[in-house]
Amino acid sequence: MKNIRQIIAAGTCVLALTGTFMVSNAAETGKPAKPTKHHKLKAKITEAQAKAAALKAKPGKVTEVELEKEGGIVVYGIDITAEDGKMFDVVVDANTGKVLKVEAEDPNEKDDDEKGKDDKDEKDDDKK
Repeated sequence: MKNIRQIIAAGTCVLALTGTFMVSNAAETGKPAKPTKHHKLKAKITEAQAKAAALKAKPGKVTEVELEKEGGIVVYGIDITAEDGKMFDVVVDANTGKVLKVEAEDPNEKDDDEKGKDDKDEKDDDKK
């Protein structure tokens, strides 16, 4: 019975620490932590350092940051809206902080989520 109490206490501590990490991450970024399929990726630079590098390359407002693997390396994918309203994708190496790519987003291009939704809508229309 004593062992069971110790296991429950240890499990409770782990859950509490995990919750504290999620809350502190949300407080730092202003947004809740976004789970990704690459949750095990490691970066040598912080999100704040990646944002600073991206904003130096393309001034504006950061709208989204995502840690991901691209071309075999871990990168921060950073979306920036410039003062003129144009949107850019900036890719920053998560190990060196070097800006690898700055690319204007095509306003007519749809996100993967939107593509899937439209494809489903078209299939539903075909059924009618």
